[in-house]
Amino acid sequence: EELRDGKIDAGMFGIFTFALTNARLGLEPLGRIEKLDGVSSYSGLIIARKDSGIKGPADMKGKTIALADPAATSGYVAQRGYFKKHGMNIDKDTKIFWTGAQDASAMAVFNKQADFGGVKNVIFNKIAKENPAFKEAMAVLWESPSVPDSTLSVKKGFDAKLAKKIKDTLLGMEKDSEASEILNKLNAKRFIEAKHSDYKSMNEIAKDAGIDLKTYPYTKKK
Repeated sequence: EELRDGKIDAGMFGIFTFALTNARLGLEPLGRIEKLDGVSSYSGLIIARKDSGIKGPADMKGKTIALADPAATSGYVAQRGYFKKHGMNIDKDTKIFWTGAQDASAMAVFNKQADFGGVKNVIFNKIAKENPAFKEAMAVLWESPSVPDSTLSVKKGFDAKLAKKIKDTLLGMEKDSEASEILNKLNAKRFIEAKHSDYKSMNEIAKDAGIDLKTYPYTKKK
């Protein structure tokens, strides 16, 4: 919205926000984050407690699902596509418990505030690594295709020379001691080149979910 209103010229976009904004206004991706472990992409999961009795879509109907946000690829959009492929509507066939954050969704399932949930794989793996009880209790029922991590992008029509300068700076940050401190704050190893072709998987996930990127109402549902 701030890009549309001319308040900003660039932003760090999550994958679904990038897809929405690119479809409506046009974006030029410059660089995307590679995490400290060398991973530059993530996927969406459907998780449940092992003692929940939930094994597949038939067991999920009418149950409560913990999800982060309607503009989160791994915390709503991917799971919406999963349900659609199985002839169901996530908004009508489940009760959505909006948590506002991926880790909150995972813990809501663990603490039995929700019957199952949708969460980013890297968040799930981090909690499982740090919490043995969580790891023992939880099961992954499904995983989506991988999508790119957060991307620094500029608006359509942005000055080409300045965009190149920014891109070159991003891609060279890991070699600069001062910039390395900024990367550490982002939990990032470096920025890698971002291309429009990187986002094909996101467009396919949106299509599977029955989402029109140009008209999708991305504000949080009540």
